Amino acid sequence: MKYTISVIAAFLLLVTAVYAYPNEYPPNAPVKGAAYIEAQVNGLGRVFIIIPLNSMEYISQQRGSENLINVTNTTITGRIYTGANFNNEYNYRMSAYGTSQYQPNNNNTWQDITITAIHNTNIPILNNNGENPVGVVSKPTMALWILVFLVGVVVVCLFFKR
Repeated sequence: MKYTISVIAAFLLLVTAVYAYPNEYPPNAPVKGAAYIEAQVNGLGRVFIIIPLNSMEYISQQRGSENLINVTNTTITGRIYTGANFNNEYNYRMSAYGTSQYQPNNNNTWQDITITAIHNTNIPILNNNGENPVGVVSKPTMALWILVFLVGVVVVCLFFKR
Protein backbone atom coordinates (compact mmCIF):
# COMPACT_ATOMS: atom_id res chain seq x y z
CA MET A 1 0.00 0.00 0.00
CA LYS A 2 2.81 2.40 0.88
CA TYR A 3 4.46 1.66 -2.45
CA THR A 4 1.25 2.49 -4.37
CA ILE A 5 0.74 5.74 -2.48
CA SER A 6 4.36 6.76 -3.03
CA VAL A 7 4.17 6.03 -6.76
CA ILE A 8 0.94 8.04 -7.04
CA ALA A 9 2.50 10.92 -5.06
CA ALA A 10 5.61 10.94 -7.28
CA PHE A 11 3.43 10.84 -10.41
CA LEU A 12 1.29 13.74 -9.17
CA LEU A 13 4.42 15.73 -8.35
CA LEU A 14 5.79 15.24 -11.86
CA VAL A 15 2.43 16.07 -13.49
CA THR A 16 2.18 19.21 -11.37
CA ALA A 17 5.67 20.25 -12.49
CA VAL A 18 4.74 19.76 -16.14
CA TYR A 19 1.58 21.87 -15.79
CA ALA A 20 3.49 24.61 -13.95
CA TYR A 21 4.83 25.66 -17.36
CA PRO A 22 1.76 26.03 -19.54
CA ASN A 23 2.19 27.06 -23.15
CA GLU A 24 -1.40 27.91 -23.91
CA TYR A 25 -2.62 30.45 -26.38
CA PRO A 26 -4.65 33.36 -25.12
CA PRO A 27 -8.38 32.56 -25.23
CA ASN A 28 -8.98 35.17 -27.93
CA ALA A 29 -6.28 33.82 -30.29
CA PRO A 30 -7.51 33.62 -33.89
CA VAL A 31 -5.16 30.72 -34.71
CA LYS A 32 -3.56 28.03 -32.58
CA GLY A 33 -0.43 25.95 -33.17
CA ALA A 34 2.07 28.59 -34.29
CA ALA A 35 4.53 31.00 -32.75
CA TYR A 36 2.60 34.10 -31.72
CA ILE A 37 3.11 37.65 -30.54
CA GLU A 38 0.34 39.73 -29.03
CA ALA A 39 1.48 43.34 -29.22
CA GLN A 40 0.51 47.00 -29.38
CA VAL A 41 1.28 48.57 -32.76
CA ASN A 42 1.17 52.25 -33.74
CA GLY A 43 -1.80 52.85 -36.05
CA LEU A 44 -3.22 49.33 -35.68
CA GLY A 45 -3.79 49.03 -31.94
CA ARG A 46 -3.59 45.60 -30.34
CA VAL A 47 -2.55 42.95 -32.85
CA PHE A 48 -1.96 39.22 -32.91
CA ILE A 49 0.94 38.06 -35.12
CA ILE A 50 1.58 34.44 -36.03
CA ILE A 51 4.64 32.94 -37.71
CA PRO A 52 5.74 29.33 -38.25
CA LEU A 53 7.12 27.61 -35.16
CA ASN A 54 10.43 26.87 -36.90
CA SER A 55 11.01 30.65 -37.35
CA MET A 56 10.67 31.66 -33.71
CA GLU A 57 14.33 31.17 -32.86
CA TYR A 58 15.33 33.79 -35.45
CA ILE A 59 13.40 36.67 -33.87
CA SER A 60 15.24 39.23 -31.78
CA GLN A 61 14.50 42.72 -30.52
CA GLN A 62 15.89 45.96 -31.96
CA ARG A 63 18.14 47.87 -29.61
CA GLY A 64 16.33 50.65 -27.77
CA SER A 65 12.80 49.70 -28.85
CA GLU A 66 10.13 47.01 -28.71
CA ASN A 67 10.41 46.38 -32.46
CA LEU A 68 11.24 42.85 -33.52
CA ILE A 69 13.92 41.99 -36.05
CA ASN A 70 14.61 38.93 -38.19
CA VAL A 71 18.23 37.85 -37.67
CA THR A 72 18.46 35.54 -40.70
CA ASN A 73 19.09 36.10 -44.39
CA THR A 74 15.63 34.77 -45.36
CA THR A 75 12.20 36.35 -45.09
CA ILE A 76 9.84 35.15 -42.36
CA THR A 77 6.18 35.30 -43.36
CA GLY A 78 2.99 34.93 -41.37
CA ARG A 79 -0.33 36.60 -40.64
CA ILE A 80 -1.30 39.62 -38.56
CA TYR A 81 -4.75 40.00 -37.02
CA THR A 82 -6.22 43.34 -35.96
CA GLY A 83 -9.53 44.64 -34.70
CA ALA A 84 -11.54 44.21 -31.50
CA ASN A 85 -11.79 40.43 -31.91
CA PHE A 86 -8.74 40.03 -34.17
CA ASN A 87 -11.16 39.62 -37.08
CA ASN A 88 -9.14 41.59 -39.69
CA GLU A 89 -6.41 39.45 -41.27
CA TYR A 90 -3.40 40.64 -43.30
CA ASN A 91 -0.14 39.27 -44.68
CA TYR A 92 2.87 39.78 -42.41
CA ARG A 93 6.60 39.53 -43.05
CA MET A 94 10.00 40.21 -41.64
CA SER A 95 12.54 40.63 -44.44
CA ALA A 96 16.09 39.35 -44.06
CA TYR A 97 17.67 41.30 -41.19
CA GLY A 98 14.59 43.52 -41.27
CA THR A 99 11.72 44.55 -39.05
CA SER A 100 7.99 43.82 -39.20
CA GLN A 101 5.78 44.84 -42.11
CA TYR A 102 2.20 44.13 -43.10
CA GLN A 103 0.28 44.26 -46.37
CA PRO A 104 -2.95 46.25 -45.95
CA ASN A 105 -5.85 45.12 -48.12
CA ASN A 106 -3.60 42.50 -49.77
CA ASN A 107 -2.23 44.97 -52.32
CA ASN A 108 1.40 44.98 -53.47
CA THR A 109 2.67 47.56 -50.99
CA TRP A 110 4.09 46.73 -47.57
CA GLN A 111 3.92 49.10 -44.61
CA ASP A 112 6.35 49.13 -41.69
CA ILE A 113 5.02 48.26 -38.24
CA THR A 114 6.20 49.98 -35.07
CA ILE A 115 5.65 47.76 -32.04
CA THR A 116 5.28 49.83 -28.86
CA ALA A 117 4.62 46.99 -26.38
CA ILE A 118 4.67 43.20 -26.32
CA HIS A 119 1.78 41.89 -24.21
CA ASN A 120 2.16 38.14 -24.68
CA THR A 121 4.22 35.73 -26.74
CA ASN A 122 5.51 32.17 -26.80
CA ILE A 123 8.72 33.29 -28.49
CA PRO A 124 11.74 33.51 -26.16
CA ILE A 125 12.84 37.03 -27.12
CA LEU A 126 15.47 38.77 -25.05
CA ASN A 127 14.84 42.46 -24.45
CA ASN A 128 17.46 45.19 -24.04
CA ASN A 129 18.14 44.09 -20.45
CA GLY A 130 18.79 40.48 -21.48
CA GLU A 131 15.47 39.42 -19.93
CA ASN A 132 12.38 37.92 -21.50
CA PRO A 133 9.60 40.43 -22.18
CA VAL A 134 6.34 40.35 -20.24
CA GLY A 135 4.20 37.30 -20.86
CA VAL A 136 6.84 35.01 -22.32
CA VAL A 137 6.50 31.39 -21.31
CA SER A 138 9.97 29.87 -21.39
CA LYS A 139 10.52 26.17 -21.85
CA PRO A 140 11.82 24.36 -18.78
CA THR A 141 15.45 23.38 -18.95
CA MET A 142 16.98 19.98 -18.36
CA ALA A 143 18.24 21.18 -14.96
CA LEU A 144 14.66 21.85 -13.89
CA TRP A 145 13.60 18.34 -14.93
CA ILE A 146 16.50 16.85 -12.97
CA LEU A 147 15.48 18.90 -9.93
CA VAL A 148 11.86 17.73 -10.23
CA PHE A 149 13.01 14.12 -10.56
CA LEU A 150 15.22 14.42 -7.47
CA VAL A 151 12.38 15.95 -5.43
CA GLY A 152 10.17 13.06 -6.57
CA VAL A 153 12.80 10.56 -5.43
CA VAL A 154 13.04 12.29 -2.04
CA VAL A 155 9.24 12.13 -1.64
CA VAL A 156 9.24 8.42 -2.50
CA CYS A 157 12.08 7.76 -0.04
CA LEU A 158 10.21 9.61 2.71
CA PHE A 159 7.18 7.40 2.15
CA PHE A 160 9.31 4.25 2.39
CA LYS A 161 11.09 5.48 5.51
CA ARG A 162 7.84 5.69 7.46
